[in-house]
Amino acid sequence: MSANQSDLQVQEQKRVPSQPVRHDSPEGYVYSIAVNPTNPVASYYIESAKGGQRVYLGFCFEREEIKRFIGSKISHINVVTGSSPMGINSAKDVTVFITKGLGQEPFIVQQATLTEKHLKTNNIELDTQYEITDDTPLYIGYYFTYPSDTRWFMPLDNRHTDKPSNLLALCDGDDWPGESDWKNQAPVFGSLCMSVTLQGNNFPENAAEMLNISLPSTVAVGNELTYSIEFSNKGATRINDIEVQTSVSGSVYTSNINISGGESGLCISSSVSGIRIDKSGIYEVTSTITKVNGVANTSSSNSGSGIVACYSEGYPRNMVLEEGTGTWCGYCPRGIVMFEYVREKYADRLFPIAVHQDDRMAISEYEGLINDYITGFPTVVANRDETFSPSKEIADKLYREVSDNPSYANI
Repeated sequence: MSANQSDLQVQEQKRVPSQPVRHDSPEGYVYSIAVNPTNPVASYYIESAKGGQRVYLGFCFEREEIKRFIGSKISHINVVTGSSPMGINSAKDVTVFITKGLGQEPFIVQQATLTEKHLKTNNIELDTQYEITDDTPLYIGYYFTYPSDTRWFMPLDNRHTDKPSNLLALCDGDDWPGESDWKNQAPVFGSLCMSVTLQGNNFPENAAEMLNISLPSTVAVGNELTYSIEFSNKGATRINDIEVQTSVSGSVYTSNINISGGESGLCISSSVSGIRIDKSGIYEVTSTITKVNGVANTSSSNSGSGIVACYSEGYPRNMVLEEGTGTWCGYCPRGIVMFEYVREKYADRLFPIAVHQDDRMAISEYEGLINDYITGFPTVVANRDETFSPSKEIADKLYREVSDNPSYANI
């Protein structure tokens, strides 16, 4: 990845446990923009940082969110340590901060020593708790001196968002960075895995924030439509059940779903079924979590939508695979192995294209694809829709996908 795209670059995307990782934490309500802040999915390094330079990281506690916590106090800033090729955290001495503006000097500054263990949550107790008295946004984070002897890898949730949830500034010397020095990395790399612990008696309850709705591309006329949703428990209480309303071109279906493992702060997946479409066509489907634990959902970010095509016959579906790669990439032989496998087994349905960057085979017209879809090499983009790390298993999965889902139209 070239430096003009971002200051971050992918190191690995393999830390995806089947169950969320939980760490002991102080009593209180844990708030974070990141999904499962103690369970990073990807580690990134800061490409343009230099040894001895100050690195500033943080997120914004936005107005619409912070007003829900007026009267509460911030007691801890919780930082997940980075990783390195040696599997340790090489940035142990940090300074946490809270400020009311990116260009303003922080009003809370406190030094802390993080554990050498990588990807480990450190609960840093503030010497003086900060009371939230109004809805003024807060910028919360930490800074450290970039180690000169090794790269320092940051833990992120890898969920792209326009929220200012992964702010980065690089500065020489001890001066506080100006507002223009900060860059929001979240649209490309997701949210920084850190959080704050709040103390108080009036935390939001029964709040389920919709994260993703995953619809099948097609469904046969008269067959049951089943789709999956992913949501986060943003309330202080455990989620035991939810009510989901599914709107299909004006028709509304209500589903009541029991939830297992719905603790506060966790990301939860579930499926919605029992919906039938009796006529062929292209339908917009909107899914809304209307109730949590039998009462109205208090989260305003409670819905998602998508398109599904309904028909019974259709045509054979094909798929274009575009892989971000380069001759300089030490990990990219994985893509070569996958594409050779595709050409041997699935050449009639899967069409592979190697998209090079920063070498003699790069094509300038492909820069848009790389910027929009690819955060690190090698990455395979399937039909400009989904991205994967290349493997033979992924090739098998994609072939089953195109075989099981006929196309609505033919070229």
